[in-house]
Amino acid sequence: MIGQNISSTTYPLESSTGASLASFTSLGTLVSSGNDDTNSSLTNIGFDFWFNGVRYTQFGVNTNGHLKLGQ
Repeated sequence: MIGQNISSTTYPLESSTGASLASFTSLGTLVSSGNDDTNSSLTNIGFDFWFNGVRYTQFGVNTNGHLKLGQ
């Protein structure tokens, strides 16, 4: 297994003030019950999610527990 070096350039930190978080009253359903081997449609994350130096804004899931970032 090859290790990954994580540094401040890999995941830069940004700070800000005056930002508020959205209040979630209902998160909704991505895949309805009773489905097997079904993928959800792509869903917006709602913010920029950086992973391994790549920016993602959407994700999808399936009923087998797999989560996919991006298209």
